[in-house]
Amino acid sequence: KQAPPRHAEWMPVDEIATDPVGQRAFDVLLASGCTKNLGCFLYLLAHRLGGDVLCWEKLRNVAAAVCAVKLTYQVLLQRVHDRDWRFSAGLWMPGDGRVAGASAVPPPRQ
Repeated sequence: KQAPPRHAEWMPVDEIATDPVGQRAFDVLLASGCTKNLGCFLYLLAHRLGGDVLCWEKLRNVAAAVCAVKLTYQVLLQRVHDRDWRFSAGLWMPGDGRVAGASAVPPPRQ
């Protein structure tokens, strides 16, 4: 006997995680293995902390690496606060000043 087809439906994100850059959202994205969505998560996290993305290619590479090694949320937060790691991830945060390879410091957001 065959089972009925599964029904898939979109659901509001706030039913999955209340904070789009919180641990629950990170865990869901990490479990999905979608590096594109994890890259978006890193972008949102940088903006939450007042930063920006300087190099999207580096950000995509780091998102893939985070998925591959199954980094924990706490370790990710520690790394985001490490200037050398941010640079390798293509991220800029206030206080970083000019970054080698970047044409200028990103302008402040309004």
